Amino acid sequence: MAKFLMKQKWHLAAMLAMAAQTALAGLGYTVTTTVERADETEKFSEKVLTQGKQARIDFLDADGSYLVTNDGGKTFVLANRSEAYCSSWTTTGFFQAAGNFLKKAEGLANAELHDLSVKKVLEEPGGVIEGFDTTHIRVVSKYGAKARILFLTMEYAIEEVDDLWMTSDLELPFFEQLWLESNANTGFTYMDELSEQRLAFETGPVLKMENVVTLRNVKKNESEVKKETTVVSNLREITAGDVPPGHFDLPRCEPVSRKMMEKEATRMLKKHVR
Repeated sequence: MAKFLMKQKWHLAAMLAMAAQTALAGLGYTVTTTVERADETEKFSEKVLTQGKQARIDFLDADGSYLVTNDGGKTFVLANRSEAYCSSWTTTGFFQAAGNFLKKAEGLANAELHDLSVKKVLEEPGGVIEGFDTTHIRVVSKYGAKARILFLTMEYAIEEVDDLWMTSDLELPFFEQLWLESNANTGFTYMDELSEQRLAFETGPVLKMENVVTLRNVKKNESEVKKETTVVSNLREITAGDVPPGHFDLPRCEPVSRKMMEKEATRMLKKHVR
């Protein structure tokens, strides 16, 4: 009888351990982005660990820089492993500062965006990526842009072709959900409309993306093309034992206020215009 009770106790402990591991389970993966232009090719890699509302993104090609959040992406800290710098941001504030930057740039350049069109032109089985069945869609976005600086008028036609391979067998990590939503709420109308319409076609996490942007100078009839390919690899489930101690700890640093973000955006804008 004692052996039976001990056996049942061991099974219960094992079940509790398994339940705890399942509750703490997260995802680990690597994101590699390749940017190709006419005269150069750049490659960037990021290592991501996410567990519940905690996430950390290590930029492998940078100087030890990383992003970390403990609240599902509502706030995040940009830091450096050598503690050379550290800043705390709110996600909504970050994207709204980007929107304010674009609105100010639009005003200074007397810019005008027009004729936005976003269409899904293809949907088909996308094969298996990292062990998950995917759906492949192609979304084509088109819009025009005019800018007037002093006596110079510029006119461009922009086309973006996005090929996405998505899976419905995974859920988006908390921080990615919030970042996607915030990207469609910058306060810059055209960016928000473009992001919102594209987002409507995404039915799950994107495991591969190919983005081709063609910028055509209407007056000169000259075009520039940029291709960006992003691939998720080494996708795996992780448990608490896979996470280094203190990996999700937040460094202590001063939060960046919205006013400070807008001031920095204005500084960048003036530097760019000059």
